[in-house]
Amino acid sequence: MAEQTAPEEGVESIEELDERAAFHFTVFSDGWGIHPNQNDDMAKRERWMLENGSKFATTAGDHLTAPRDGWTNQFNKYIADPSSPDWWREHFYPALGDHDCQFYSGYNEDDGEQNWGAAWPMLDGIGLYERDNVQFAHEMYDWYAEWLDGLEPEWDWWDGLEADYPDSLSGRSPDYYVTEEHEGVTVHIIISHSVDYGDDMQATGFPKQSKRFMMEALDDIDKGDDDIILMTSQSWSGNFVDEMSPEDQKEILAKADLAFSGNQHKVNYFTQTSHEFQKWDDYYYDYSDHKQFPNIALPLNTGAQDTGILPGYWSFHVFKDPLRVTAQYISTMKDTRELQRSPVGVANTWPMRKVIDGPYRAIGSWRSWDESA
Repeated sequence: MAEQTAPEEGVESIEELDERAAFHFTVFSDGWGIHPNQNDDMAKRERWMLENGSKFATTAGDHLTAPRDGWTNQFNKYIADPSSPDWWREHFYPALGDHDCQFYSGYNEDDGEQNWGAAWPMLDGIGLYERDNVQFAHEMYDWYAEWLDGLEPEWDWWDGLEADYPDSLSGRSPDYYVTEEHEGVTVHIIISHSVDYGDDMQATGFPKQSKRFMMEALDDIDKGDDDIILMTSQSWSGNFVDEMSPEDQKEILAKADLAFSGNQHKVNYFTQTSHEFQKWDDYYYDYSDHKQFPNIALPLNTGAQDTGILPGYWSFHVFKDPLRVTAQYISTMKDTRELQRSPVGVANTWPMRKVIDGPYRAIGSWRSWDESA
């Protein structure tokens, strides 16, 4: 980690932060089918991301829901449509969740959520399988000899759909690794698919193969002074790190920089829900006293767009020398894009300053956001 000679000057507006940062990017989740032509919060998020130069976006899943009453004009159709901004098909990297699978295999709120992998057409629709900066799990492992080894899944739910399962998934893994390079910084994004249900020995839930992919992709990164590592997956608990082994948790916390999850919390369709975002406290490791780690990952729940009690998304601004990021939740309930100036969410989460390969802390005031202590 490079020494910081002097802190960055304080800012009064998010536009100032945009100007001083090397670049910025976006993280969101849980839209439940709604797209920018159907909802003001979605429209604001798209407009604010694109007009202000967000370089890319990743997510923690659940962009779709079951096609109730024939409702198929959902977010996946919007981002695949050539009339929508090209940015969605060039710099968007969604994680898939249970309700994304439900869209492709279920017709009411109880069907399809457990069908791991069924949402691969969403990735295909935005050309992810053809992008040069993306590597999928099926390119790293033999699908039948390694990926399905030891599983005894029931594939009957696929009967009557367009292809046999799991054959249709053999070249369309929902787990993948991305690199985005901007201003001399490489952002590594490790994305894993979870459908909230099941256990490690079933092809539902968060299977051991997906966990293996995450950890091997993390291990393969030769992290240097100009690298940032993001990991993301939906999780039944709202924290995928909790679902990893204690050994893997320690590795994630020690090497990754940002870890994202989303979850459901008894969501009611199109109504106010308990979706929020929060900074996690881990059972095995105390994040507030991390002397054993030279680096400590900042884990965040990604909140929700429209389906939560606090509609919005995460915005991350990257600064160099030393490499560090600011993290803040942008409320789309406001008429204009503004700095997050106070704690929000169930854990009263402040905006954060995270040093890459270093600690993180809350930002109490944007006038002194870059002070090291």
